[in-house]
Amino acid sequence: MDWTLVRELRHTVSRRLGDRLRERPDMSLASQREFARSLIAAEVAAWSDRQSRAGGTPPTVAQENTLADATLAAIFGLGR
Repeated sequence: MDWTLVRELRHTVSRRLGDRLRERPDMSLASQREFARSLIAAEVAAWSDRQSRAGGTPPTVAQENTLADATLAAIFGLGR
């Protein structure tokens, strides 16, 4: 697991989630988690695309899922 990448994704997604919470301060925790999941999915897909374009080995679906799970856990206090 690339924990540096998890930290970068956590930072990016947390910032965007914070922006949404300022717009919608009454957002439930379940909605926050679902919104964060969608942001994480988009960020992981973008990272995977960058890896492929740079000639690196693209991650497997399992690796992408593990990365997404670790990022979600880091955001909501369930990190490693």
